[in-house]
Amino acid sequence: MVHRNPVNHQGRLYLAVPYSERKAAKAAGALWDKTAKSWYAGDTADRSRLIKWLPDQVTVQQTPALSPREEFAEAMRELGCLVTGHHPVMDGTTHRIATTGDKPHEKAGFYVGHLDGHPGGYIENNRTGEKMKWKAKGYSLSEVEKAQLQAESAAKQQAREAAHQARQDQVARSVRALLAVAPIATSDHPYLQSKQARPGDLQVVPKDSSGLPANAAILIGLDAKDSKVLRESNPDKLVFTAGDLLLAAQDINGEIRSVQTIQPNGLKRFAAGGAKQDTFHVVGGQGLDALAKAPAIVIAEGYATADTLSQSLGYATVAAFDAGNLPSVARLLHNKFPDKPFIIAGDNDLHQELTEGRNPGKEKAQAAANAVNGLAIFPIFAPGEQAYPADLKPITPGIARSGNLSDEQKAAITTMKSFTDFNDLATKSVLGMSGVERQVIPLVNSLIIRNQPPIEIKHQQASVVKVESQPVQRKAVNR
Repeated sequence: MVHRNPVNHQGRLYLAVPYSERKAAKAAGALWDKTAKSWYAGDTADRSRLIKWLPDQVTVQQTPALSPREEFAEAMRELGCLVTGHHPVMDGTTHRIATTGDKPHEKAGFYVGHLDGHPGGYIENNRTGEKMKWKAKGYSLSEVEKAQLQAESAAKQQAREAAHQARQDQVARSVRALLAVAPIATSDHPYLQSKQARPGDLQVVPKDSSGLPANAAILIGLDAKDSKVLRESNPDKLVFTAGDLLLAAQDINGEIRSVQTIQPNGLKRFAAGGAKQDTFHVVGGQGLDALAKAPAIVIAEGYATADTLSQSLGYATVAAFDAGNLPSVARLLHNKFPDKPFIIAGDNDLHQELTEGRNPGKEKAQAAANAVNGLAIFPIFAPGEQAYPADLKPITPGIARSGNLSDEQKAAITTMKSFTDFNDLATKSVLGMSGVERQVIPLVNSLIIRNQPPIEIKHQQASVVKVESQPVQRKAVNR
């Protein structure tokens, strides 16, 4: 017989209640957590009556076979997943995980594992394209085992979430301290020049950390190499590189939660451990107040693209940082501004259709537009600028993964990467900024008109034109 150690964290006290004993546990004050799929002690429960269901009080029979979790972990390793720490989490939800060959901060794999009934799951390695539907080999959990594992898993998940939130809060405090002393960006920054973007309210990482409070836990490297050394030797601190651009990442309440940095060469990075999901940066105006004055909410992925659109339209737009963040940011802003029309200006990642069989920019933009009853728009380039050359051998995801591409094919893919968004249309296409205006302004104005009450349309239809762009006031965002 084997006893598993109890899990005792602040918050909910999870219980290992077998299905056949659920009524007795409920009568004793236990409540059901639908998300964690486990019972826990209610606030008014008499905990003395629940002692028998504490995880360390439940005894299960040792079995020589691998547990479903261990067996699933082996299957993940076979597909190239780097199984470490708390992985795999068998809670029936999707989890990202690093794979062999990933760069730091990359997670090209994901999985879903569950313990219900006959334990099973799904694994996918986006780097290799391998996929696996998994079922435990003849191992079925008893009611006691299942209840115990679910209780332990729920308690551990609760502890992970608390630690994750605490880390995000600490990063937010440190970032706000950095932004309080960081100088304002100027238009001569190499990245802004290459993108023909305005500095707006962007800031720049200072040359050193002398102006920061000691508890900010921030180090500043002289250059990218110096910063790499600092990160490796100081994993508990935030490391920034002098001269990089700083984009404050705010939440829907206007609070700065993190920051994105952009190197002169365009490489982007988020503060380690900080929040990114559900955060955004308002471009061409001061925060939510600027969006309240805009006739439409226009959301793009990156800063440069959002700035191109702001220049074209003459009012503030939104940078959601990446494609994956578009749907959640759109929903949050729609809840904030339910009466405004929404336009999602997506990236058209045609090169990834060839190499990976998917177009994440287009897919996420469309999903975001669908979520808020908005319109997804994509740039249209001049003939031959974005298309794969017809005289070259076709590329499939399998061929791309094998690495068997000719120099001409590689060059074609590189060229296609340069023509994906509206900033590329403005700065790299022969169509230029006038092409952006011809494509964007009529669509946006049409949506604004359709969104107005019928009685107002005839009075305002003639006046819906491009708003004259005003200089962005260079004042600090409220922190």
